[in-house]
Amino acid sequence: MIQRLVKRFSSKNYEEFYYCIEEFSEGLKLISTDQLDSAENMFKACIEKTAKKQFLGENPHNTLLKYLAVVQRAQGKFQECESSLEQVANNLQHKNSPDKYNAFMNLIRQTLHSNIPKALIVSQVHKSSIPAELKPEFNFLYGVLNK
Repeated sequence: MIQRLVKRFSSKNYEEFYYCIEEFSEGLKLISTDQLDSAENMFKACIEKTAKKQFLGENPHNTLLKYLAVVQRAQGKFQECESSLEQVANNLQHKNSPDKYNAFMNLIRQTLHSNIPKALIVSQVHKSSIPAELKPEFNFLYGVLNK
């Protein structure tokens, strides 16, 4: 999983992280060497800088939260991963974009893994707002929850 993550990271352009590029780059290097605790700290430092730059809830901030969530999940820190994904979903809840629904589905997948009662509550709240292209996966996950 980590090697696939490193490959995906290295194929993107990260100009939006210009104000914390050193921490971000170091975090990616640490992931590739399986130093996940240190990578988590680097991503948290980037998130702090996005907060200072007034990017809270914007794309760079949400992207860093997603990367942080992946590192936390790889370490088995499921509650912290859930919290990071929940922040992304909350940041996007008032936007009508595919990112909003993908963030919601990521949260459902994580809570299904670590907190089934919460997964059921979250899925019931958002059941009617899922777009058609995500309905099959949502219905599958929702069906798993209701068995």
